[in-house]
Amino acid sequence: MLLTGVAAAFIGCNGVEEDEPVWQGPKIGDIAPSPGSRQDISHVIKGVSFNVYVLEIPASKIRDLDSLREMLYTNSFRYYDAAAFEANLFSAGFGQAAMFNQITASLDAAGAVQARPEFSLLLSDGQTSDIFVTRLLRRQPIFYYAPGGAIADTTIGPGDLSLRLKAEGISGMRGVCKVTAKPVFTPAAKALFPSPADKQKFGELFFDVAAFEVKMTPGDIVLLTPHDYQSKRITLAGLFFTRSGPRSVFTTFMIVCNKMNY
Repeated sequence: MLLTGVAAAFIGCNGVEEDEPVWQGPKIGDIAPSPGSRQDISHVIKGVSFNVYVLEIPASKIRDLDSLREMLYTNSFRYYDAAAFEANLFSAGFGQAAMFNQITASLDAAGAVQARPEFSLLLSDGQTSDIFVTRLLRRQPIFYYAPGGAIADTTIGPGDLSLRLKAEGISGMRGVCKVTAKPVFTPAAKALFPSPADKQKFGELFFDVAAFEVKMTPGDIVLLTPHDYQSKRITLAGLFFTRSGPRSVFTTFMIVCNKMNY
């Protein structure tokens, strides 16, 4: 029941809109289609489509994902800074189409439910698109580990924290694309200006310490989870993965490469 409909709302404490309860949401195993079952883009554009699943899992089940993380491949990724990625409690795992049912079964066993309806991203070559993570209604501090292990901080808000995806073809390789993902904070004022030139005046803040790159083919899966649960939403991992509300839950992102035209 994991993967079908979660209502995206927002948090009230710590300047973030409040999310609605997700405990009655569908489970992954009940509604998840097999990879490669979405729209065909082969006659439309040069690019790739992804199916995106945003899941909520009880904080008490964080260690239940250890065996799943061990099953997934980790050497498929390149990082801006691998040590900083791990220090900030981000964990990325890579799976292939044949592992899809096993992955969703493990998520079901951990009590995952869908935090919002499954959706598709269609990216033309070199284009970017954002997966919304959370919204901040006012300014607040955020702490994270910088390269080298030093603790860094900045102040963000109001605006949206998202995961930005970019897909690019690889010269000399057919049926493969390079996917780059990085957290980005977009100030609220930026949305008021449609012109890219005007938007740049307000700037965006990229958290490269949690950025990664991976090569994907149709059916490939990326699972993005926290290493550990953080109850306070003042760290990068806390804001990115911890859901605000009456229950302690964390967010997991599953990105499935569906179709591509490369």
